[in-house]
Amino acid sequence: MSDATREWIGLLRGLCIQHDIYAPAFPDMNLEELEHAATASRRFSSHLRSEFFQGGLVGPSSVRYLDPPPTGEEFEHIRLLPDGRFLLTSHKTTIKLLWDLGNHVSSLTHHAIASFEIPGAATIKSLRTRASHSSSEALVIISITDSEQFSRAYSQRLPTGVYPTVHPACACPRSPAIRRRRPRYSWYHQQACRYRKGIYYRAVGLYRRRLGQLATRPNRI
Repeated sequence: MSDATREWIGLLRGLCIQHDIYAPAFPDMNLEELEHAATASRRFSSHLRSEFFQGGLVGPSSVRYLDPPPTGEEFEHIRLLPDGRFLLTSHKTTIKLLWDLGNHVSSLTHHAIASFEIPGAATIKSLRTRASHSSSEALVIISITDSEQFSRAYSQRLPTGVYPTVHPACACPRSPAIRRRRPRYSWYHQQACRYRKGIYYRAVGLYRRRLGQLATRPNRI
């Protein structure tokens, strides 16, 4: 392995960690493919900026056609993983489908490679995905259902390829004990709050003492 190949591999791994990209989605690549994958995000951003300033429309560089599910239902939620290869879809029946868009047109599969269903839920409100921080070969899929539950599913890489196998890991209700964190104020703001609080307590004490004096004063006829 040459030094240039090691540098591009290290750069690509750093981008995967920084942007929570599912690293196993990248197959074995040569030097040119490594350079293309490592610079894809920067080239895409520059392309969007140039088209935006020129006032033009950004057209697709490639088109993928996917076969609909046997039930004939339309996609409710679509989430493209940050690697740009795998696509996650969901329906009202809470069935999630994982599609492989491929790195090249020849590697495209028109059928879903994995699917599963969340028990005890009617609809899925939203989907979130990210790479697992505990394992570089795992993908975390988080969905919020109509029952206000978080359902996480991990996709592990198979030894024979990059295709993940999807299985639910846990489904736990949202804890009411989790409250919004109080914002951290500056030292000057805290001192001002303490000063105003001190003035308030001194005024209350003075008022109470005044009431005590009026209560003990004898009535004059």
